[in-house]
Amino acid sequence: MTSDLSSIAKDTLRDCAKYVLFDKSGAILAANYQPQPAELQALSKVLDDRDSAIKNGMTIDGQRYEVHRFHPPLAYGRTMGCAPEASVGAALCMVQQGLSGQLCFGVITYNMPNLSARMVPILQQLCEQHLKAK
Repeated sequence: MTSDLSSIAKDTLRDCAKYVLFDKSGAILAANYQPQPAELQALSKVLDDRDSAIKNGMTIDGQRYEVHRFHPPLAYGRTMGCAPEASVGAALCMVQQGLSGQLCFGVITYNMPNLSARMVPILQQLCEQHLKAK
């Protein structure tokens, strides 16, 4: 993990329950939890196919999130099976030309009262400004 990016992510994503920034190889660039390599590999493929994303959702730290918005380079959704006020949101953003010369990803989860309308643009801006190769 790079300390500058870790510091920026910690500040920018302070309203997120969990976050991880990583590249296609699974190298973690910044995170506030310990993601499993297999989970990162699966997350890196979410945007490969809309039908698969909607059907299989995303798994972040062992929790399944239903994908209800699929708009590459973004996919996002929420947990289901509980009261709407208790559901947790999740978003994924992909950067084509990332820092390491390969695809990079940002993934966040967020609790109520935070909604995708606020959190997805925060993630997208962070990814554009700090994960994109310069």
